[in-house]
Amino acid sequence: MIGVHGAAMTHFLFMRPGCVFIQVIPLGTEWASESYYGTPARKMGLKYIGYRIFPRESSLFDKYEEDDPVLRDPESVSAKGWQYTKSIYLDGQNVVLDLKRFEKRLMVAYNYCFGIVTRRQKGMAVVGGKRKKKRKHK
Repeated sequence: MIGVHGAAMTHFLFMRPGCVFIQVIPLGTEWASESYYGTPARKMGLKYIGYRIFPRESSLFDKYEEDDPVLRDPESVSAKGWQYTKSIYLDGQNVVLDLKRFEKRLMVAYNYCFGIVTRRQKGMAVVGGKRKKKRKHK
């Protein structure tokens, strides 16, 4: 299952252990994404992959200057209260994925399905898959 952080992501509750669950994490939703979906998904035995977008993948990138706290420091924006935070990050944000970057997460998901993900995949998602050594035939 793949989706952008939001209420519909609760459908992960109907997934079987071992299934792959990819959550697209918009700006300013990191804590909620991990608390509401990431941690519970792992506890249910799902192969969870979080994809944190870059500012340029957010519609907020066109509305705010590059050095604006909305893009660079969402935690400081959250300190202004829930209604303010919600209006910016939940109600006022759309996501356009960098498909080349997102493809890496899809490859991790593909590899999860075949049990070949290793720690070398840059911490995107880690499973202790082992590589078999090739035997030399005599």
